[in-house]
Amino acid sequence: MNFDPTIPVVPATLMALFAASLWGTWFISLKHLGNYPVAAYYLTLFSVALVFVWSVSLIIDGSAVFSDIRRLWLVHPSKIVVVGIAGALYAIGLNFSIRVMGL
Repeated sequence: MNFDPTIPVVPATLMALFAASLWGTWFISLKHLGNYPVAAYYLTLFSVALVFVWSVSLIIDGSAVFSDIRRLWLVHPSKIVVVGIAGALYAIGLNFSIRVMGL
């Protein structure tokens, strides 16, 4: 991989704490949606996240991110499949949670 994934302990701990503090904050925004449909909010949430993650990946690693994914697929395809399945299950669970909270 082109990007060195090692992060020193202090920044890693601070990033983990920051991520934990943001966990579930999208539920707070449900009360401010007004007439905006919950399904559209969910689609917007994931669309923005998709664009953000791929943008940051391309900024940090450039086009090498695709060669890294291809190389990982050739060596350990199960890692990509498991991440895809876990992401799909997370998205389904989050969709249920948001729909229940939006009632």
